[in-house]
Amino acid sequence: MPLVTVRMHIADSGPHLPKQPPLCYTEKLHIRFRVKAQGHGMTKKILLVEDDFETRYLLSLVLRNEGYEVLTVRDGDAAFAIAVERGFDLIITDVDMPIMNGVVLTSKIRSTPVTASVPVVGITAYGPATIKSMLEAGASVCARKPLNFEDFIPKIRELLT
Repeated sequence: MPLVTVRMHIADSGPHLPKQPPLCYTEKLHIRFRVKAQGHGMTKKILLVEDDFETRYLLSLVLRNEGYEVLTVRDGDAAFAIAVERGFDLIITDVDMPIMNGVVLTSKIRSTPVTASVPVVGITAYGPATIKSMLEAGASVCARKPLNFEDFIPKIRELLT
């Protein structure tokens, strides 16, 4: 099983840190993930659409650790173009994004023949009204942030079977 090493740099400053110019203190964190084998057959492709870097990065790591091929983009407009061009087995989208939000993206995905059957998972920090909007737009499921990966990953697996 291959080993993937991810190095993250966290910049911070404050009274609890050594005297440094603001935002110059950097701590290296090393995180190691064992990449799971996908098993027989082809690797499932997931398009992850999220404008927040930290959420996009963490979720992509978790999904890759599960054995999925993940492509990430920051906005719905770019996501729609890539989804039509490349084809994916699943699309995970944030709801609140610049340029094109997740509700509009989901509606466009559902109304385009080449992407209409692709499962869409919405993720949002907002409440029931936002979740209802995503489901009405055609999302297969909508999850609340912060994501509980013990519940979220089995839903992803279920949608990809």
